[in-house]
Amino acid sequence: MNNIRLSERVFWDKIHFGKKISCVYPKINSRFLDFELDRTFRKYFTKGKNKVFEIGCGSSVWLPYFAKVYGYEVSGIDYSSKGADNAGNILKYHGLCGNIYRGDAFENKDRRIGNYDIVFSLGFLEHFENTTEVINMMRGYLADKGVVIVWIPNTLGYAITISRYFNKSLRGIYCMLDLLKLKTYFTQAGFNILEARYTQFMDMSFINITALRNNAQKLLSLFFNLINMVFIQIEKIFHVRINTPKLYGGIIVVAEKS
Repeated sequence: MNNIRLSERVFWDKIHFGKKISCVYPKINSRFLDFELDRTFRKYFTKGKNKVFEIGCGSSVWLPYFAKVYGYEVSGIDYSSKGADNAGNILKYHGLCGNIYRGDAFENKDRRIGNYDIVFSLGFLEHFENTTEVINMMRGYLADKGVVIVWIPNTLGYAITISRYFNKSLRGIYCMLDLLKLKTYFTQAGFNILEARYTQFMDMSFINITALRNNAQKLLSLFFNLINMVFIQIEKIFHVRINTPKLYGGIIVVAEKS
């Protein structure tokens, strides 16, 4: 693998330690990211026997969602052992089964190559230097006409820019990507793009300031999430789209393997 990881395993292990398993499930009516993803999934997915594979599934809230809402067979991989353990325990908490692999998604594919109807990743793609190589890796897991859904934070948006300014540990872990670049990379990798757009207008809940004490950071996140609840309702009613990319919190791409 010629790709270069922009983040280390210890960074992710630290994030996954302390996760409350009993609280992990999408908050569709109060968290802007969850609202946007749920809306996208409902647009493209129907109940059935599809197999979904989440790449970077550490502490995943979406594997139980896919199993409960759509009845899908769920699997995932994460190279953080703690993240993979959490994903498995979250499924067990919900009374569900799934295949959770501890390891590198670029290696040891074996029987999993071309095995999945859906490949999903959340905040994974942007942590590698060679975006095209990551997309090709994802493509390898898909069956013919399979669908990939990728969400990344808007690394050129205000929320990530502010976080990187206040946090030295975040300055080197992101590849700077915009919507046009992502669309180009997916097209070059042999995908037919079904949808690609900025998401979460004015979502500042990703702002992370390590200088703040833990309770202060939680209050800051709570404040932004309360504001987001207003924007969720506005989005539901008016479907507002403002052509200022830096004001959006994320980017989503839905593409079919051609």
